[in-house]
Amino acid sequence: MLQIQRTFTNKDVDTFADLINDHNPIHKSLNQDELDTMVPEVESLSETNIIRLRDGVTEPLVHGMLLSSLFSTIFGTHIPGSVYRSQALHFHVPV
Repeated sequence: MLQIQRTFTNKDVDTFADLINDHNPIHKSLNQDELDTMVPEVESLSETNIIRLRDGVTEPLVHGMLLSSLFSTIFGTHIPGSVYRSQALHFHVPV
């Protein structure tokens, strides 16, 4: 089994957001004050932000496509010259 371990930094997430122009607030860090202000508006929050609020997650969520880009790293590193032609993704939990 091939695998890779990578920690994405806030800068990685911000750079990717700029590259693809996806500045959804779920990809930004939240401070406790921001979490506290979400409480009265819970009905209008996305499911992901409700999970963040419930679990006290203040770190930004990594873009799914940034995470899935690791497949290319795995193939390119472990099987040089390989080309993978497709993938199907199902994101079960936020990262």
